[in-house]
Amino acid sequence: MKCSICGGPIDEHRHPETGEVYWTEGHNAEPVNDGRCCTVCNDNVVISRRMTDIVQAMKADTSVEDILKCSIKGEVSWG
Repeated sequence: MKCSICGGPIDEHRHPETGEVYWTEGHNAEPVNDGRCCTVCNDNVVISRRMTDIVQAMKADTSVEDILKCSIKGEVSWG
């Protein structure tokens, strides 16, 4: 499986003690896109975007629930 953001491989998640693979499906890439992403993109792109959306919602005095719904649908415009 490839990351929908960087195009690199999706990393496997392994149990820290046994080394057994327990997850291979990556992370939810929303609101960046509707695919799956690697851990690096999740940590550096997706989480940052989610936090930015929350801060913008707070500045606009919009409920976080409303802004996240719009963000996931790609309808956010701060223009």
